Amino acid sequence: MKIVHFDLKGAPPKIEYYAKIFPLLRKLNVQAVLMEYEDMFPYKGFLKIITKQNSYTEKEIAMIQVIAENNQLEIIPLVQTMGHLEFVLKHSKFSHLREKGETASTICPSADESWNVITEMLGQVRSLHPKSKRIHIGADEAWQVGTDERCIERFLKDSNFTMDDLKLSHISRTARYSRDVLKFENVFAWNDMFERSSTYSLKKYEFGKLLIPVVWGYAVDVTKPEYFPTGMLQRYSEVFDKLLFASAYKGANGQANVFVDINRYFLNQISYVNLYYLNSTELLGRVGGIVLTGWQRYNHFAPLCELHPSSIPSMVIDLLYLNNTSLNLLQLVHIARGILGCSIASEQLPIHLESGSYYPTLEALFMHCNFAGHEIYELVENLRFLHWKSKRISSQFDVLQIGAEIVDIEVKVSLSLISFNAVVIAIK
Repeated sequence: MKIVHFDLKGAPPKIEYYAKIFPLLRKLNVQAVLMEYEDMFPYKGFLKIITKQNSYTEKEIAMIQVIAENNQLEIIPLVQTMGHLEFVLKHSKFSHLREKGETASTICPSADESWNVITEMLGQVRSLHPKSKRIHIGADEAWQVGTDERCIERFLKDSNFTMDDLKLSHISRTARYSRDVLKFENVFAWNDMFERSSTYSLKKYEFGKLLIPVVWGYAVDVTKPEYFPTGMLQRYSEVFDKLLFASAYKGANGQANVFVDINRYFLNQISYVNLYYLNSTELLGRVGGIVLTGWQRYNHFAPLCELHPSSIPSMVIDLLYLNNTSLNLLQLVHIARGILGCSIASEQLPIHLESGSYYPTLEALFMHCNFAGHEIYELVENLRFLHWKSKRISSQFDVLQIGAEIVDIEVKVSLSLISFNAVVIAIK
């Protein structure tokens, strides 16, 4: 199963964009879209405050699912339930539920009101996704968990109740609620908060019955020793019948990075294939698919990175590779150019200046194509050249700055065609 992730906590697209992208995903044998709505979901009632002013309407949420269904894609909603809850905890109404007062990322699992917030979020998302069979409950990078006095009090009351118990009990409770009450057939969760947990602890909280772990890592080579904890896959093989991998096609190369590196993300995919074969004893028959993540912000307060249209060629190449791992990068580029309606490639000649020569990047091969957002892609590639040039010709700084400002304006104009005006205005 191949799942493509859309991160809407930065530059969320208009509905029309999905109508252009989803057919492409289907063509590439994608089965589902992991939709991380964050504050773009139209929460109501006491949660209305966490919803963005220009969020999708209930009608638009339904339209996204119709477009997906027409392309044989399932929408899998992703609802954060422990970490990455800045969009909730930044509000004074919910700030008392933070694990750490000055940090709005992690919700305190020991507060009764936290459970009310989480179940209400899950319930409202479920009500607008009646056909979805799967849900992702997030639960990653909850770094502050266990530091609040309410959690510390639990530790003091029961000396046998550990930090691992705190995390696992909350995740299992959330997964059970999603499965038993909300009737999702499968519950996914990021694995990092239980990557070092013992098989005993995982079985104690019935993880094998309740959820499917999503093993994520976006390094160029995830097979390096200690990238994943020693023995993790062996422990998982004793607990879980199925697991998923999660790679990246964008947004994993620096939180303020603008330029997509196709080869870097391609190598990430290769490393997961290698990880599977290197650990075939533990993984054979257990890997149910892969999620290709496309991060737009590292957290709610972080800057935008690698706009989605800039990542389309990267996404296509990665999916083509996962469909046929015998193909090399040059073969994949050739096929991807055909799929994306690119004009006949002219020879990529270097540009010679007194201060050095600029060699067009692999990404330049996807200029003059015809995919959704291609105008933005081309402008970003022009900006890549200006960025290189500005580092080498300081005497022309003013001219180059004007050129960069013009490109910036053009990017915003093009982005307004696929995203909301409020998002475009906010981009710096």
